[in-house]
Formats: sequence, structure tokens, C-alpha cells
Amino acid sequence: MVDLNLNWWAVLFATALAMVIGMLWYSPVLFGKYWQKLIGKKMKDMGDPTASYVATTATALLQTFVLGLLVYGLNATTASDGAAFGLLLWVGIAATTSLSDYVFAGRPLVLWAINQGYYLVLLMANGAILAVWR
Repeated sequence: MVDLNLNWWAVLFATALAMVIGMLWYSPVLFGKYWQKLIGKKMKDMGDPTASYVATTATALLQTFVLGLLVYGLNATTASDGAAFGLLLWVGIAATTSLSDYVFAGRPLVLWAINQGYYLVLLMANGAILAVWR
């Protein structure tokens, strides 16, 4: 049976952190300009920002919730354990499944690296937070 006795404050904080990391990652300060060039769009071409942020927040919450269930279920209690678990999830699931999509679609691998770099940082940071903040 799944134990839903998570620290919901930690889940909400990690969700907010996902949004902050994403805003920085895809901002002009880090990779935003290059990312836009690689996808061939400008900010004005991205569609409704409200719908995008609602969808992104909802998926970040779901991802953080599932990560919390896994971190708690595996009894990771240190930041390094949580970060290592995030790394394993990234290597074993996120990076591998998305790489084949990029290769078959003929997308640039640097675009994959930018997008997956975000998820690597996110999963490791949130894994560490969820492991420590019980």
C-alpha cells in the first residue's frame, strides 16, 4: 500500500523550487536565448503563458509528489541519498527515454542536453530536499 504520509510542505516547496529553477534555466541569464534559437521560436511565439505556467506547475507538483513517494518509500534520509536517487531516476528514466526521441526526431543533441540538464538539476535538488525535510 502506498503511504501518503508525506511532508506536504516539502512537496510544495520542492514544486516551487522546480518553477524557480525552470525560470532561471530557460531565462536569458542561462540557456533561454540559445534554447529559443534551437527550437526556432521567440517568446511571443510560445503561446498562452498562463496555460503554460498552469500546466508546468501541475506537472511539477505531480512529479514532486511521485518523487516524494519514492524517496520516502526507499527511506532516503540524507541530502546525498536523495540527490543520488534523483540522479538514478534521471539516468534510468528521464535521460534515456528522451534521448531516443531526440535522436529519431533529428533534434540537436545540445537541445536535449539543455532540456535534460534542467531535469537532472531538478530531480537531484528535489530528491535532496524531500529526503531531508521529512
